[in-house]
Amino acid sequence: MRPRADEVLHSVIATFDEYVAPDVTEPFAKSLTLTLSNLMRNVALRIEHEGQALFDDNQQLREVLDHVRGYVEASATSRFDSVAKEIADALERVHVGPGVYPSLELMTDEATDLRWALQHSIRALEAARPEFGEAPEYKELRVRIRRYLRASLEREMGLVVPAFTGERR
Repeated sequence: MRPRADEVLHSVIATFDEYVAPDVTEPFAKSLTLTLSNLMRNVALRIEHEGQALFDDNQQLREVLDHVRGYVEASATSRFDSVAKEIADALERVHVGPGVYPSLELMTDEATDLRWALQHSIRALEAARPEFGEAPEYKELRVRIRRYLRASLEREMGLVVPAFTGERR
């Protein structure tokens, strides 16, 4: 369908920047127009890339959590029982399935579940550091988690337009 939401938004941004913002002279109002313009550019960028970034993030996080689950189950200690269950529940919960459009809302719900499981996993692994910290498998798992966190932050940074481009406030 045309015009798409991103096309409409780009038109609104162009109109705002070309016809509205230049006529604003009061300092606070000028700052607000610059902020609004930047926020609209951020929304346009998210419309274009957020879905794929979130999909990729969820996929990578599922892989990391699967490794965490394997590690905690193989550890044969009851200290990880609740984390193993939470991971299993998060991985088994399917928000987007066959015949279901992977909307941002559904992918965000999935991301929230997966990230809670990761957060609790990190806490449990940190608490187990005195017992397991020197084991190569433990260290490798921590490296996998850090790689995911770095990649996730880099994906998120790709969805932000720097605030101080163009005219300063």
